[in-house]
Amino acid sequence: VAVASSGHVIVADSELDMIYIMDKHGRYLKKFGGTGSSPGHFNRPTFVCVGENDCIIVSDGDNHRIQVFDKSGKFLYAFGEAGSGKGQLCMPFGVVVDYHGNILVVDGGNQRIQIFKYGGEFVSCIESLADPMRAPRGIAVTTDGHVWVADRDNHCVKKFKYL
Repeated sequence: VAVASSGHVIVADSELDMIYIMDKHGRYLKKFGGTGSSPGHFNRPTFVCVGENDCIIVSDGDNHRIQVFDKSGKFLYAFGEAGSGKGQLCMPFGVVVDYHGNILVVDGGNQRIQIFKYGGEFVSCIESLADPMRAPRGIAVTTDGHVWVADRDNHCVKKFKYL
């Protein structure tokens, strides 16, 4: 769930492969998506956040990518592909935009956090090699350059400095 500056609430439904937009009172406004791998379609959208100009950013889990839409749900671009290399994703389980406009992605299957510029260009990676993440899910950032990640199988929340 994410909230746009307009107060609209954006919800990812991973069972129906849809994104729903509701007003601030919870009344349905529109939906977009559907099952598939073509642009604008999803295969288990796991998390959603709002970026600059209220763009809707979706972690598209089983398609191993991030999709970006304008505030009305029109497809803009996607990035990421299945794999374990830098910029490749395996089950993205969280997405957030930081205060510099970077998109941080929980790369769940690869047990790391990847950082991308707003257009999808890979910037860097956070890997906790000394104390590995075992099932990272969900992410939040602070204004002072820290990222918080829920690590399900380690039963903890981890904090990293990335800026």
